[in-house]
Amino acid sequence: MILAQSLKNTLNFQKYPLDIVFLIPLTLAALLLYTHNVGNLPLRDWDEGTIAQVAREISTPTNSWSWLFPTLLHEPYFNKPPFLHGLIALAYSAFGVNEFSARLPGALLSAAAIPLIYWLGVELFANRLGALFSALVYLTLFPLVRHGRLAMLDGAAISFFLGMLICLLRSRRDSRWGLGVGLGFSLICLTKATLGLLLGGIAFLFLAWDTPRLLRSGRFWLGCALGAVPCFTWFALQVWHYRQDYITTIQREYLTRVVESIHKDKYSFIIYFRSLLQNAFPWLIFWLSGLFLAFKQIQSSWAKLVLVWVSFYLLAICLMQTKLNWYILPIYPALALSAGMYLATAWQRGRFYLGNGRLWLTVVSVILLGVILYIWIDKPVTLVPSWLPWDRVKLVLVLSAGLCGLAWYSRECIILLILGMYGCLLLLFHTSFWVWELDEAFLVKPVAEMVQRTNIDPKAPIFMTFDFERPSLNFYSDRRIQPRKPEDIQKYWQSGSGFYVLTDPATLKSMNLTGVEVLGKAAPDWILLTKKVPS
Repeated sequence: MILAQSLKNTLNFQKYPLDIVFLIPLTLAALLLYTHNVGNLPLRDWDEGTIAQVAREISTPTNSWSWLFPTLLHEPYFNKPPFLHGLIALAYSAFGVNEFSARLPGALLSAAAIPLIYWLGVELFANRLGALFSALVYLTLFPLVRHGRLAMLDGAAISFFLGMLICLLRSRRDSRWGLGVGLGFSLICLTKATLGLLLGGIAFLFLAWDTPRLLRSGRFWLGCALGAVPCFTWFALQVWHYRQDYITTIQREYLTRVVESIHKDKYSFIIYFRSLLQNAFPWLIFWLSGLFLAFKQIQSSWAKLVLVWVSFYLLAICLMQTKLNWYILPIYPALALSAGMYLATAWQRGRFYLGNGRLWLTVVSVILLGVILYIWIDKPVTLVPSWLPWDRVKLVLVLSAGLCGLAWYSRECIILLILGMYGCLLLLFHTSFWVWELDEAFLVKPVAEMVQRTNIDPKAPIFMTFDFERPSLNFYSDRRIQPRKPEDIQKYWQSGSGFYVLTDPATLKSMNLTGVEVLGKAAPDWILLTKKVPS
């Protein structure tokens, strides 16, 4: 009761009319969560290693135009525009080339989404309670926080989209805000071009439904066009500089993903719904309730935005032939808005209205705890789980404490759930488990250090007997290490010398190479070798 009374006093918006009361603690909480131990683990494949390497070549350019025409391993890099890469290059100049500086710009831009979604909620909702809960839900959405901490582009692009939506809503009263809409679109496209088109489509459809008169405003479109100048200028310069090579690459990298899969195995759209089930709990149940609420209030702007956002974006990524788990990330802010509105309504009513609430929420708590155990515990549970790290035990205990609040069928459970989820995430990022992809293959840093110690000619090729290329290994080695099959290496070995091979003892024995000179060894069992040159 004391907690409820304290929160009630805090949420007295007439007493505290200034949004700064909420923005300051939200921003500080976001900065702590997104930057705590952000550099404590190596970079992972694929995006992190690639982005970090492009940023390094921008920070140590071979020519003065590398920030405009970026390279990857000294070859033109067409895959993504270099806006975030350039920010990482600036971080390298300030803090050196390391994991912290590679992840910091993206983490800060991703953390900015929390105050931005609060501001967006203020523009959309009738009171600030919905905006506050939307920001708190966003703050504790596990996939957004984890990906935002990585050196990836999605978190920054989502923040730019939230800023673009704020300007779009403001432009309904003052068309000069169209400049901000265009600038937000530019920043999205200069971060992730394909995503910019999808998110721009959401904004256009929402505007056509909610405020069609604005589409006939010349001042609004002029502002949008002026704001979009940086985006169109950059792409025009790429076409001018690279000519047909750039156009062909754009078709291959961007358009091909729509009509065919870039993977050997074609994934079904089910992966997106499975991702939501695994990663969006516990807010998924409130999101579904929020969607029903949106249908009931379909004439309101917030309902129109959420429904257009969810339906258009889900349809677009499901129709795309290339399907990756992180393609679902831009839908989570819509989840936060709808869940925040539902939670605000539940708070004002003093209770949840899910039918037999106590029984339902108790069942959900149990299921949720089972899902978390399934995701985060990767070995079978025994009677004496001596293998279980204490960090994971603390993680599950804190999460359980937050989820148990659901069973009490009162509005205090919202606060308990938010605090439990925030504490759980903070503990997770204090451990080494938050980048679990590092366990999917061998550790690259010892191998890269061995390669650098040997002072091999940077132009000499290095082949590796591994199934696929490791961008993180390329980054730490500051050179490309190409995967090759053992039989291919045998052919190279017979044809000449001047190259190097990374392999393990078992594979080396099976290849039956002659004239082997071992240059170094690295844990766990990697060997760097070359062919002896006859004297």
